[in-house]
Amino acid sequence: MLTDALYNALHVADLPFNNMKQVIENTNVSSLSYLVEKYPGSDRRPYYLEGYDYVNDKGEFVSLDVKGIEISTPIAFNIPDLMNSFQELYNILQKSLIKNGLNCVCFGTHPEKLDYEGPRGVRGVKEWAAAEVAMTTFGIHVNISLPIRIEEKIDREALYYRFNYVAPALVLFSANTPFRHGELWVVDNNIGKSDRSYRRTFTRDTLYFRDDQNYRKEVTLFDMTNSLELIEGYTALTLGIMLDETPFPYIPDTFSKHNIREVSKFGYKANLIDRQFNPISPTILAEDVLNRAENSLEKYGLGSKYLSPLYTS
Repeated sequence: MLTDALYNALHVADLPFNNMKQVIENTNVSSLSYLVEKYPGSDRRPYYLEGYDYVNDKGEFVSLDVKGIEISTPIAFNIPDLMNSFQELYNILQKSLIKNGLNCVCFGTHPEKLDYEGPRGVRGVKEWAAAEVAMTTFGIHVNISLPIRIEEKIDREALYYRFNYVAPALVLFSANTPFRHGELWVVDNNIGKSDRSYRRTFTRDTLYFRDDQNYRKEVTLFDMTNSLELIEGYTALTLGIMLDETPFPYIPDTFSKHNIREVSKFGYKANLIDRQFNPISPTILAEDVLNRAENSLEKYGLGSKYLSPLYTS
C-alpha cells in the first residue's frame, strides 16, 4: 500500500497514473522475460502499478486508477533465495519512493476508504465486480512453478479441488484484515477476521493456472503481513500441498466458498461443511493441512522448518 511521508494512506485520486508510472520506471531493476507486461511501459519489470485499468472499445489499455504497487519476485529455486530477492526488491522500491515523498507499507486493506466503483467498459459482469473488489483489498499471492517432470504428472482437476479443501486453512493461517471503513469489521454480530478473503470469494477462486508464464500456479488467499517468516510459511505451505500425492477430499466450489466466508467471519469458531453437509472442525482441518504439507516437504528433501510460524499464527 502507498502512503505519504507521514504514512497517511493514499488511493486513486492521490496517485496519478502517469506520475506513479515515472516513479516505477526510475527504479534500478532489470526486466525479466517471463514476467507479464501489465500495461504499456511496465516492461516486464518486477514492479508494476496495481489498480483498475481503463480500456477502449477495442480492449486497448488507456489508463489506470492506482491502488498500490505489486512486487513480482523472480523465479527462485529455494525459499531463502526467494525471500532475499523479495527483501532486495522491497528496499530498492522504498528508496525510490522516499525520494518522491512516498512510502510503501505491507498493510492488508484501505481501512478508511469507501468501496470502489469503476466503469464496466468491455468487462463481463463477473470480471467487473472482481476488479472493483480488488481495488479495496491487498494480499499476498504465492506462485509456484514446478519442474516439467513433476508438472506432467499433475492431475489438475484433483489439484484444483485440493485447494478448495485447504482454502479455509489458508485463511485461518493468514487472517489479518479485520477493518472496514476505518472501524473494526462487524459481521453477523461478530468482529470478523478477514474482510479481504470474505469479499474475494464472490468473484475469485483459490487456485489459478497460468500456463503462459512457466506454468505457474497462483494461490490467492493470503492476507497481507509484514512478517517475512509468515511469508516463508505461506510459500512452504503452498508448495507442500502441491507436492502432496495423497488423496484429498473433493470439495465443490460453492461449498469451499461457504467455508472460506465462515472462517473469514468466525475464525476457528466457524461452521464448516463437506460436500455431504457433514461438519468439518476448523482446528482439525488446519492440523491436517499442516501435516500433509510437512510430510510432502520432507519427502522431497525440502525441509518443513519454514512451516513453524504457522503453528502459532
